[in-house]
Amino acid sequence: MKRPEPLLHRLLFPGGGWAALAVFAAVASLWTVFSNGWEDAPAARAAYAFSAYVLVVAICRAVPAARRAKTAVYGLPPVRRWRADAALRALVSLRAGLCVNLCFAACKLYAGIRFRSPWFVRRQCITPF
Repeated sequence: MKRPEPLLHRLLFPGGGWAALAVFAAVASLWTVFSNGWEDAPAARAAYAFSAYVLVVAICRAVPAARRAKTAVYGLPPVRRWRADAALRALVSLRAGLCVNLCFAACKLYAGIRFRSPWFVRRQCITPF
């Protein structure tokens, strides 16, 4: 009797083409079910089960892909320099934090002017319609 691990591995890690085809088939089946209002039909239950299986396959394929992407990004020369140089890391972090805070202040100022908030804009500057 054969062991179930190779079959399980083959079901969870199909080839890239088969996984992409399964994703497109799951999207098409769910789109068909929801666009026609067949949520309670017996075929809908098969589409739900198939889409759940495809989601598990996609997650199983995403973990090794994320590890490969992390290795590729860490191999880039600017990232290697950033990880090795503490002064550069501090400079980049400070500048990024300043940019985020300035963007947040600009958004709050825009919201204050747009919605006529007395917290951000003086009442004398606001003219009612």
